[in-house]
Amino acid sequence: MYNYPDRFANVYAIDTHMFGFPRFNAAYIVEGQELALIDTGAPLSLDVVREAIRKHGFSISEISYIFVTHCEHPDHAGNVGSLLKENSKAKVCINPVGTVFLTNPEIEDAKRRSILPPQMAARFGKMVPVPASRIHTLSDGEQVDLGNGEKLRAVFTPGHQPSGMVVYEEKNKGLFINDLCGLYLSETGSSWIFTPFSSDVVQLRESLKKIPTSSLDRLYLGHFGMPDRNPGEVIGNALNKIDRLLDIGDKCVREGKENEIAHRVVNTLLTPELEKVKATREDSFYRYLSEELIPSMSEAFGRYYLEKCKKK
Repeated sequence: MYNYPDRFANVYAIDTHMFGFPRFNAAYIVEGQELALIDTGAPLSLDVVREAIRKHGFSISEISYIFVTHCEHPDHAGNVGSLLKENSKAKVCINPVGTVFLTNPEIEDAKRRSILPPQMAARFGKMVPVPASRIHTLSDGEQVDLGNGEKLRAVFTPGHQPSGMVVYEEKNKGLFINDLCGLYLSETGSSWIFTPFSSDVVQLRESLKKIPTSSLDRLYLGHFGMPDRNPGEVIGNALNKIDRLLDIGDKCVREGKENEIAHRVVNTLLTPELEKVKATREDSFYRYLSEELIPSMSEAFGRYYLEKCKKK
């Protein structure tokens, strides 16, 4: 089994065991004179996140900042409210677009339950609302100094979700890139782009293109971990996958086969990647990907393409 590192210098990875699956979703601790937590895992992973913070030698009460790379999705924002109940000082740093998703999480929860299959929607659990008084809405490009030579700079990158942002980590020339590269598993090199509802794939491509890969030494992925490949390779691979997605949509429309977009995405792009996963990961994870995640994402992309891209 591939050995994912759980630390690089002053950056500590937390495997949140999203939906019970190891090596699928990550949060991170960044250590300076002060501590920052980047993302928080889904509500049903709260105990796992708590224990991982402790095992890395820290306590929740020490955290000064919680950065949320996008607030719509509970696998990234899901434990903010719960962690704040155990920490009286932490500021929650977000893109202003995300405020409503933290203060009123029931709105997005209702939307998930209306769109996703019941089993899939239930996996996300229930978020505890975040008090508005604890939220610090960032400016695009705003920097937070943690001390000891470590600074974090947020840059707004909508596309995967409207409230998306990446966080540059100065000390190691690293980037917390949230879900802009989708799923990337180092042990097989398997990858695909996430296209949930409310995503804009064309905007995602533009956000990725703006990332200066030549000045980066390391990526920290939401799904999953700290790959040993160079950032330009991982981001370039994601851009290629986005172009192939859009090409499939364009070809189906030109052929008058609009209803085949989701089917072709699965067969052309995703099934080959899925088979790589099958060879290395537990069967339950493979079934989740093949029976829940991939069908949902592919159908969402088909709807997105016909609603947004065809008009252009």
